[in-house]
Amino acid sequence: MEVPVNPVVHWLGAGGMAIGAAVIGGVTLKSRREDVSHGILHLFVCLVALFAYVGFIFDRAAAHVDGRSFFVPHYVYWTVTVPLIVVALAVVALPPLQNMVERRLRASIMGGLAGTSILWVSAALFQAFARTEAERWTWFGLSVAAGVALVWQLWGPVLRQGEIKGGKNLHDYTVLAGSFTALVVAYQAVWLIGEAGLKVISSPVELPILLALDLASDAGLGILSVILIERLAHEVRPKPGETAVAASAGRVAP
Repeated sequence: MEVPVNPVVHWLGAGGMAIGAAVIGGVTLKSRREDVSHGILHLFVCLVALFAYVGFIFDRAAAHVDGRSFFVPHYVYWTVTVPLIVVALAVVALPPLQNMVERRLRASIMGGLAGTSILWVSAALFQAFARTEAERWTWFGLSVAAGVALVWQLWGPVLRQGEIKGGKNLHDYTVLAGSFTALVVAYQAVWLIGEAGLKVISSPVELPILLALDLASDAGLGILSVILIERLAHEVRPKPGETAVAASAGRVAP
């Protein structure tokens, strides 16, 4: 059984991710070498998304469980990209490290973000594979819990660590974190009303919505992030060997 999805949706996805990668790559090439880490992370996200959508173009076979259709590669691709996105966002807020204690704390924060991201997407995948209503809504509830935990980490531990030596970079971070929070809510809404949930909308409607969300999270957030970091560098005028975030926070990275 094949889901009647217009292939134009996947071509638009591939084209949009390619344009996003080109824009992010162009801005990154012009950035100070101390700040290219932001662009590299987001560029890799767009490239993974590009590969995923090219795969959708040539193999649009869907999985079918209990009369519901969904695309497993979509969840696999999110499992790779979402952790990278949240780590890239956190880097905008977090001040440079000074000692071993801070390194351990930073590792726990980054690990928590990446791990919770994987749990969030995994719960959504298990929701799609569910064969009973009780199983389906149990997994949906767990995905909501993981999404809340993910957003809490961005606005809680990450933001508080940034505020220790916070500067203008925190404003940029809140813009990015706010945008990502809205996207988490939007994805959760689609998983609620889409094929894996209440089936209010079918795959031919659901996939274009997911395309828009994917473009916003992968390409849109990436472009916004590298532009904000570039602007920050012009405003704070970091010294050679110092990142824009370090200069904004008033600390030189070791």
